[in-house]
Amino acid sequence: MADTDFIPGSFTVKSEVILKFFEALSILVFECRLHITRKGVHVIAVHDENIAMVEVGLDKFTTFLYDHDKGTILALSVRDIHQVLKAADLTDTATVFWYKEEGLAKFRIESCRCTLIFNCMDSEGIRKDPNPPTLRLDTKFPVLGSLLVKGIRLADVVGDCYIEVNQEGCFLDAYGETSKCRYLIGFDTVSTPVRSKYSLDYLKDIAQVFEGTTITIEMASDHPI
Repeated sequence: MADTDFIPGSFTVKSEVILKFFEALSILVFECRLHITRKGVHVIAVHDENIAMVEVGLDKFTTFLYDHDKGTILALSVRDIHQVLKAADLTDTATVFWYKEEGLAKFRIESCRCTLIFNCMDSEGIRKDPNPPTLRLDTKFPVLGSLLVKGIRLADVVGDCYIEVNQEGCFLDAYGETSKCRYLIGFDTVSTPVRSKYSLDYLKDIAQVFEGTTITIEMASDHPI
């Protein structure tokens, strides 16, 4: 990382938000490029096997002390930071700093009882940010994260997982060799049914991040979700 690309700064955020931020990333990637601008913080990264992409932002949750036209990119070990954050059990708000010490870029998370310091990685050694594909996902509907998680857990016991939206509502279907199930996850309806099959291996982990919230699903038949 060149010196001209590194501008020290800081922001404050609720501890639970920074934990969720790294939890969402850690499901799919080991490392990331953290983009910091005066508008906020965001990451876009893709799974090593190109089966899923994650885009996460902190713009709405942070109080910034960063006021530079040129942004900064930090290369971070996502899963290391997530594991330490979980163990630290931070409370209230946290202040996040990035700076250089003896020529090394540092990423520090500080709360009232605990200070965590991580070495940044070499951004040249991390996979470049992906270009999001242009997808036409015509069906969009809200779902309680808790219902989605319950449906996925049920499907995991039964078999293959499908999500369908039709004239009756939004459903998660599962089919096994000797059993099948249909679980209602939302109440929106469409005149033309939309249905796609998804991998439970990744849905199980991803859905847990949204368990306590209402989420919006966008999909089309035989398309990514």
